[in-house]
Amino acid sequence: MTERDVLLRAHGITKAFEEERGAAKTVLDGLDLEIHRRSLVVIRGESGCGKSTLLRLLGLVDPDFEGSLEVCGTRVTGNGQALSAAETEDLRSRHIGFVFQDDLLLPLLNLQENSELPARIHRLPKPRISERLGRLQELMFRPEEIAEGVMRRRRTNVSGGQRQRAAILRALSHGPDLILADEPTASLDPQRKSKVIDLFKQLCRAGATILVASHDSIFRDVGETYELAEGKLTRVHAETERSEETPDDGARPESFCAPEENGHRARRLRGCPPGLQVKIAFREALGNLLFAFMIVAAMAAGLFQLTLLWSVQAGTQLVLDDVINKGSRLDRVEVAAKAQPDETTNGGLPSVEVLAELAN
Repeated sequence: MTERDVLLRAHGITKAFEEERGAAKTVLDGLDLEIHRRSLVVIRGESGCGKSTLLRLLGLVDPDFEGSLEVCGTRVTGNGQALSAAETEDLRSRHIGFVFQDDLLLPLLNLQENSELPARIHRLPKPRISERLGRLQELMFRPEEIAEGVMRRRRTNVSGGQRQRAAILRALSHGPDLILADEPTASLDPQRKSKVIDLFKQLCRAGATILVASHDSIFRDVGETYELAEGKLTRVHAETERSEETPDDGARPESFCAPEENGHRARRLRGCPPGLQVKIAFREALGNLLFAFMIVAAMAAGLFQLTLLWSVQAGTQLVLDDVINKGSRLDRVEVAAKAQPDETTNGGLPSVEVLAELAN
C-alpha cells in the first residue's frame, strides 16, 4: 500500500456537544481512520452513536471539531493549518459526493436532470456529462429499465430502489474521489438492500471509493468494517477483496476520475445555472395552478392600480389646462391698493395749514 493510495486520513478526531446546564457530551473521542482508494468502508453502530456526525466531519460539512483531517492530500485542519470557508467548499464540491438516507431528489426534476445537477453546477461540458452518465447508468439500472425511460420520470413515479440508485448516480456524476453514504438502505426491502451492496462492490471494483454509515445488519462483514461505540472506532472486519480484484497501481477507470484528471480542469463552484433555475421555477408554477393563478391575479391587480393612478393624474392635468385656457381666474393675481394714510395720525404728513402756523 503506497502513500498515494490514502484518500482520507483522520487523526484524533474529537467532537462534543453542549447539553443542558452547560454540560458537554463527547460523541467522537479521538478517532483515527484511513480510507484507501477503490475501497468500501462501512461504519456500523446503533442509532445516535455519532455515525452521521462523523460523516459530516469527514465530508467537510461541519468544521467544528478537534483533530487532524486530510482529504485528497489537502490538510483541512490540524497542526495550526486550516482552510478558509471558500477553499473548504471548493474541496468538498470537487472531491466528495453524498448519498443521503432520504434520496433528497428534487421533485420538479426527473431522474436524468437530478443526476446531472452536480455536473452542471460545476459547468462540465454537456458531451462530457452525457458520456459519463451513460456509462454509470449501465451500472445502476437494468437495460429494460433504461428502455422504459426510467430516467425521464420524476421521483414520485419511480420505486424507492430506483430513487436510491438515482441518488447514487447523482453523487457520482461530477467524478468525486469519495462517496459518503448515510443509511443508504434504510428505506429499502431486503432484496433491494442486497442489490445496493452488490452495486457498491461493483463501483469499488470499477474505481470508486465509498464510505457507508449504517446500523443495518446487512452491512455486517462487508468491505472494511468498523464499529462505532461510545465515541471509539474499532475495526471488526478487514477488506479481503480489494487486493484480489482491483489493481494497486493508483490508476482508476476514466468513468470515475475527477474532472481535472480527464483534461477538464475543475471549475470553482458557482451555483445552479440560471437556465436550470428558470426551468425549475416554471415547473413549480405549472405544478401548482392555484399558486400560478394567484401570481397572475396579483400582477393584473398591480397593473390595474398603476393604470388607474396614471389615468387620474393625466385627466386632472387636462381639466386644469382646459380651465386655465378658457380664461379662469386661476392665472390672475390681484393686488389690493394700499389705503391712504390718515393725516390726523402720527403716521401721516401734516396739512399745509398746519405747516403754515408753525414758527420758522
